[in-house]
Amino acid sequence: WVGVFLDNIRYTLDNTEYGTPVIASYATDENFQEATLAFMRAIVDAMHQEKLNVIGNVSQVNDPNHPFWGAFLNVADGAMNEVFTRTHYNIIEQGYHTAAVWQQQLEQGQNIPEGKILLLENRVPFWSDHDISLYGYASMLLGINNKTRPTYYYGREDTASIPSYWYDEYNIDLGEPTGLAEEEGGIYSRAFERGLVIVNPNPNRQQITLTRDM
Repeated sequence: WVGVFLDNIRYTLDNTEYGTPVIASYATDENFQEATLAFMRAIVDAMHQEKLNVIGNVSQVNDPNHPFWGAFLNVADGAMNEVFTRTHYNIIEQGYHTAAVWQQQLEQGQNIPEGKILLLENRVPFWSDHDISLYGYASMLLGINNKTRPTYYYGREDTASIPSYWYDEYNIDLGEPTGLAEEEGGIYSRAFERGLVIVNPNPNRQQITLTRDM
């Protein structure tokens, strides 16, 4: 193995979603963040002596401009977002992030510092779902830059410890992207050497007409 993964890196004292009001006795969120980053520096220094990478799950933060996101990546070798594109596993229609949050997550992938690793987990129902899986995968493709910022996508089926379904679309060799993602009318697209990726992050269905040269 080549690294260490730390789960549930928090940036706020509010821990109500896990059943407890606060997780530590710090005066402010900023104090808590400073302590968390100090802990991370100690772990990273020790692991780097063993030539091991350190990646943390910072899924509370979707905003790429949040100070803690940048501060964490300055310390660690990478980060994970385990709620990429979706908030729930087994809720279908209501389980998606809003288009605004989706856009923030896309920018996270686009702007992750060079040399850092990004792990993206899309929450898929335990019985799996082709459309949900490809929605997360295509969203990831809009923002990746694997030459200098390795990105790994994982469509996790609820309680499964490993992906149960490997869809044929995962095997398509699109080649390298020829540019950045573009937006028109709420639809996002990105051209690759051998294909085109299109994502609609909005709840409303839209019809797209493709020309032969696309």
